Amino acid sequence: MSGAVSIVSAVAGVTLVVVAGGRLQHLVYGSRRLAKRRERVESAWKRYGIPGLALQAPLLTGPLLATILALGLGAPPRPLLYWMLASIVLWGAALTGAAALGLSIFYD
Repeated sequence: MSGAVSIVSAVAGVTLVVVAGGRLQHLVYGSRRLAKRRERVESAWKRYGIPGLALQAPLLTGPLLATILALGLGAPPRPLLYWMLASIVLWGAALTGAAALGLSIFYD
């Protein structure tokens, strides 16, 4: 249940970020605190494009910040949204499954 809630909330968050992305990217790109994370996202963007960035987003910065940064780098919103949603579902299912498997070891 908690895995499903995590996935749904991340999907809702990324969707809102894509809708309001133009306003938010200005704030993020002006932040000095986020400079290192921005560099990581930019290198993933240059190397792998939208699919690679979306699949690495949970590990690099989190899906919301990666979405804002990708929009700032010129990613088209619709493909970015689709890839981020696929990444969120994939990572959410994998991590929820791993947690359930890990806990089942202790209860059997």
